[in-house]
Amino acid sequence: MLEKLGWADTAASDFVDITYRDCGEHQWAREFLVNSMEANAKKIEFGIEWQAVKKMGVYRRVISDDGAGMDKKEIYTYFKDLGSGGKEISGDNKIHKNFGIGAKISSVPWNPMGVVVISWKHGKASMLKLEQDSKTGECGLAGFMDKDGGKHSVIDPTTFSWDLEGKNEINWGELKPTWMKEHGTVVVLLGSKENPDTILGNPANPAEGKASGLSRYLNKRFWKLQGRDITVTELVSSKKDAWPKSAKDETSYTRRPIYGAHHYITFGKAFNVRHDVVEIDEGRVLVDWYLDKGKKEDVKGKKENIKAYAEPDGYVAVRYQNELFELSKTSSRFRQFGIGHSKVRKQVTLILMPDVLNDGDKWGVHPSHSRNRITLTSPKGSALPLPFTEWGLGFFDVLPKDIHDALNEARAEESGGVTDDTYRKRLQDQFGDRFHATSLVVTGEEGSQL
Repeated sequence: MLEKLGWADTAASDFVDITYRDCGEHQWAREFLVNSMEANAKKIEFGIEWQAVKKMGVYRRVISDDGAGMDKKEIYTYFKDLGSGGKEISGDNKIHKNFGIGAKISSVPWNPMGVVVISWKHGKASMLKLEQDSKTGECGLAGFMDKDGGKHSVIDPTTFSWDLEGKNEINWGELKPTWMKEHGTVVVLLGSKENPDTILGNPANPAEGKASGLSRYLNKRFWKLQGRDITVTELVSSKKDAWPKSAKDETSYTRRPIYGAHHYITFGKAFNVRHDVVEIDEGRVLVDWYLDKGKKEDVKGKKENIKAYAEPDGYVAVRYQNELFELSKTSSRFRQFGIGHSKVRKQVTLILMPDVLNDGDKWGVHPSHSRNRITLTSPKGSALPLPFTEWGLGFFDVLPKDIHDALNEARAEESGGVTDDTYRKRLQDQFGDRFHATSLVVTGEEGSQL
C-alpha cells in the first residue's frame, strides 16, 4: 500500500497530467540537472546503475551529484507534496523561479515502477521511493518493511536488510559514488514493467531513444555549463545486444563531458569566430551573434565530429537565463533575419535575449509551467507567440558588417552576378511566373497587325 502523496487529489492529478503532457524531449534530465545545480553541486553524473545490469540485465539511468543533500525530514517533505520544491511558490518575480516540481512530474509518469531517491547529508543516508499504483494511477511513497514488520516511507539504505536473494532486488546502500563525500543525492529511474530500461530516456517520447540523445539535448538546451564537472554515460549503440555487461566493458560506452551550447560555438584554437551584440525592438531585445569563419576543428588540429552530441552548425535560438528555447536552423527562420544563403546559415548563430517579465512590467518573456516554452506578455497583458518576423526585420536593419560581408562573399563564390547565365536561369525558374511583360498590339483591317 502506497502512502498517498499530497499531490494525488483530483485537481492536483489533473495538473500533473497536463504539465507532464507539456514536457518536451528529455525534460526530466533538465529538471534533475537544474535541481543539482541549485543544490550547489560541482559534480553531476548521468550514469548507469550497474547492479541491475549484472543481476537482471536491466539498464537504469542514474543521476548523481555532490550537492547539499537532504536529511530524512527534508527528503520526505520535498517529495510528499507537489509544491514542496525547496522554495516557496510566492514572492517577487515568482514566475521565473524553478520550484523543483518538474523533477517529479516529468519522471514519475513514465517510471511507474519507481523513482528511487537516496540523499546523504552529514554522511547519513536517507532513501525513499516514488511509485505509481498500477490500478488507480495514483502516485505515492512506497513502504519499506523492516525485519520487525514495521513500515517506513524513508529509510537508511546502508543499514536496511535487503533481500538480495530476490531476483529483482539490489543493495541500494551501495549506490553512493566513490567521488561523493558527506553530501549528495542519487536518483534512479526504474521505468515500467514493459520498459524497464531507462538509460535512453522516456520510451513514450519519440524524440528520445538515441544513444547520444541526452548529451546532445543538454548541450543544446543549456548555454554555459563550465565550472562544473557534468558527464553523461553514453552507450555506443541504441541496440541492447551491444550494451556493456559491466562497468569494465568500456568499449561499449563512453563518458561524455557536457559543456553547453556556447562552448561548441566558440571552442578550439582553429576557430575564427566574429562576435558582437546588437540591440533591436527599441532595446528590449539583444541579439548575441556569432559568425564562424573557421573550421570545426579541435585544439590538436584534428577534425572532430560533434554532430552526435552537440550542434555543429548555425542556428537561431532564444536565451532565457541560462537556457535556450525555440532553437531552429531552418532556412525559413534564417530568412526572417535576412540570412538566406545556405553557406552563411551554417556559419551564423543568433542568440536572442528579450527582456524578462518582472513584476509591474507590461512587456517581457517568461517560461511556461513545464519550463518547456517561452511566452511573451504584451502591454495589454495577453500572452503572445514570440514575434520572430518583427525581430528578424529589426536585426536586418542593423545587420552586422561581418555577416553582410559573408553574404556577399558567398554570393560572389557562386558567380552570382545578374550577367551570369546560370544565375539568371535560377532567377527565371524561381520568379519568372510572377512577372510578365505587357505589350500593346494594334490590329488593322481583317485582323492584320500593324
